[in-house]
Amino acid sequence: MSLDSLLEQTARASKFDPCNYEALREHFPPPSGEGPKLLPHLERHSEQAFGKLAEAGLPKLRRVDDYVRCLAEEWFERVTSYAARLKAADQVLDWHTLRFRLTRYTALKGCGCKVPQSELLEWLGATRTIMRSPSKGLARPSGFMSDKPDDEGGLLPAPGVELGVGMDASVVRLPYRATVEKNAGERDEDGSLDSRSDLYLISTTDFFFPLVEDPYLMGRIAAANVLSDAYALGIRTPPSTMLMLLCASRDIEPASLRAAVAQTMMAGFMDACHDAGTQVTGGQTTLNPWPLIGGVAETVVPREGFIMPDGAQAGDTIVLTKPLGTQLAVNLYQWLGQIEDAHYIGLLESLESERHTEQERHRLLGETPLEQGRASLGKNASSDADHNPANPDRLWRSLRAATSSVLEQLPVSVRLALAQGRQARLNYAMVEDLLSPEEVCRAYDLASASMARLNAKAARLAHESGAAHAVTDITGFGILGHARNLARNQKAPVDFEIHVMPVIHGMMRANQALHDGKMFRLHEGLSAETSGGLFICFGGACAAQDSEFVARQFCERLAAEDGGWPAWIIGKVVPGNRDARIVDNVQILEI
Repeated sequence: MSLDSLLEQTARASKFDPCNYEALREHFPPPSGEGPKLLPHLERHSEQAFGKLAEAGLPKLRRVDDYVRCLAEEWFERVTSYAARLKAADQVLDWHTLRFRLTRYTALKGCGCKVPQSELLEWLGATRTIMRSPSKGLARPSGFMSDKPDDEGGLLPAPGVELGVGMDASVVRLPYRATVEKNAGERDEDGSLDSRSDLYLISTTDFFFPLVEDPYLMGRIAAANVLSDAYALGIRTPPSTMLMLLCASRDIEPASLRAAVAQTMMAGFMDACHDAGTQVTGGQTTLNPWPLIGGVAETVVPREGFIMPDGAQAGDTIVLTKPLGTQLAVNLYQWLGQIEDAHYIGLLESLESERHTEQERHRLLGETPLEQGRASLGKNASSDADHNPANPDRLWRSLRAATSSVLEQLPVSVRLALAQGRQARLNYAMVEDLLSPEEVCRAYDLASASMARLNAKAARLAHESGAAHAVTDITGFGILGHARNLARNQKAPVDFEIHVMPVIHGMMRANQALHDGKMFRLHEGLSAETSGGLFICFGGACAAQDSEFVARQFCERLAAEDGGWPAWIIGKVVPGNRDARIVDNVQILEI
């Protein structure tokens, strides 16, 4: 099945049409009349009007004076009408006016909001130093770390902590063993630890800012991203519970629109949890300048119910289950939208300069002719000129104050769109000769569908293979960042070599065009991904089935059970020093 067919199936199966926000339209019926994009261009209108004025000449001074007043009144009426339409358009999710864009209310997107890995490691190191220093007077959180120093002078995890800070999820051995039925009607609940029946608490949390325009899809992606860290441990059963963290943007106005957007994101989050076999049992909801959504996933499993990410061996084959380039795809699509918004509200963007231009023209045609006309037309024509409502200077001072008031009353989203549109034009200009808008939209569709897809089937199949030695998921640190993090956790001294990078079509070309790849660093493997794929190290199942055979078998089973979505063999585990690298001649596989 082709990827285009998969995208069509995904669109048909979606409960929420991104171009048909019925839930939000109920709050804001479409405005009547033409949209702002049909407003005549003021500059062209002014040139024509002043051309006629110039032909009129000085003898028709009074007509010039009247025309100045009428033109100014007409211009102000147009500005006021335009601003009113923009307010209405911002509240109606319609391609024909100013489309609602969830990403307009945030400057960071998805897992791109994460603190860089190198900076995070510095913070953690400093935190350990503070926590072991008696002079600081800070108490160590109970059970966070033991008093025993490690080889680097840090603090070791407390007893029972199998995985902690810096890994995909926290894995803690519970202090009480499961109830064991000895004989009929007799149960042992002595609370002692028993390796035969130990249970482990797996917990993870994640949250981020919007990276797609559809609130429902954003909710699904957020849930998939939270769950992905649990799936990175190869759990076979659904998480026991989910908590939802939601911040509604206070800049989304009015409050009814804010509520509709928040409710739609919540619905997407809850639907994804339902698809995963779990449910939301609590959480926290607040107001914030930027929208934010995420959650906490927790599950309790026996030791055989998950894969510890520390068993990679030299000779293992590495598989990736989702393509790279999601962050770049959503940025390109957002730039297109911001340029479109700026086109619709281009008049407001240039109001200030046009107002000065008009004022200068009126000064030349108004003030100087008035002074000259006083001598030729007599006192009756000029005695009250300074107090005449049509006096150009007085008129334009009033107009400037009134227009400034209109601009100040524009909703936050319109002012944000203006600023974003300017930068978007600069960014998109670097790639517009490489990718058509249609290619950008297809990349965005593929990225959206990929991010919303759960890693549940990949986790289950990896576990069932019995040959998955180590797993992580690719998110905010990029494929190389997460590969390095996983490599540092291995028992054996091995390295991960990445030979193939499956990338959404066109994204690597776009990456190289944006400041020589320095903006997103996709070619370096450091571009953030959101709800990315699983990075799995497969060993051989037996003498007749080497690691590559097992990896290929996994890819085939995943495609068969997960709607045709492909997975790829991307590298090998080799002897080394617990590091990861992308080989010099890496193959870029466009998806």
